[in-house]
Amino acid sequence: IVVVNNNSEEKETFNYFKKNSDKFKVIDLPTDKFDFAYIHNKAMKNINTKYTLLLNNDVKVINKDWLTQMVGTFTISPDVGAVGAKLLYEDKTLQHAGVVLGIHTTADHAFRAQPENSIGYMFFPQVIRNYSACTAACLLVDTDLYKKVGGMDPKLAMAYNDVDLCLKFGEKNRRIVYNPNAVLFHYEMKSRTKGEYPGESTYFRKKWGDLIFSDPFYSPHLTLRANNFSLKEHDE
Repeated sequence: IVVVNNNSEEKETFNYFKKNSDKFKVIDLPTDKFDFAYIHNKAMKNINTKYTLLLNNDVKVINKDWLTQMVGTFTISPDVGAVGAKLLYEDKTLQHAGVVLGIHTTADHAFRAQPENSIGYMFFPQVIRNYSACTAACLLVDTDLYKKVGGMDPKLAMAYNDVDLCLKFGEKNRRIVYNPNAVLFHYEMKSRTKGEYPGESTYFRKKWGDLIFSDPFYSPHLTLRANNFSLKEHDE
């Protein structure tokens, strides 16, 4: 286990590091401002295992076999590049069940804010299936592939860096698989200030062009105005 310490301030944090020094390695990566892509790319240089789990500090495990489920998903096919999990808000509604391109002009989480056990569209929230991307809040990746594609784009310091990473995996003909049997809470942005990053969303859309509005894992007959997989409206 590698813990990336980025600008921690609380005394309890450092006491925890010291108390558990035999259980994990701490890498200090201070930055002038938070940079999600930079932190991951630097940390990955210390990883040599076959798979690497990218895991936010605002995530809490729910089911005990979550990691076994994620690792096991790689055995489905040799072309799996990354595996995402079902993430819930504190009120047990869905925070993440895969990522769909084009929603709200860029990308968004599928079925966000729907009940945990929602049937959704075609039972998608509850079945293992392919997506173009999954969030890196909890994402198991092929370590060599991560490094081969150059890791996360440094121009996407805060937003869409994980989606971009998954799309680069896709360019290498590797699949992104959502596994709802790995369930965790994600207290989204609990340790960060929420905000929009228009420069990064603009860059992301220019980088990926037409692919943004032609997600191969989302029907063209479904709306891009919401993440509930409802039919397109007449004026779309």
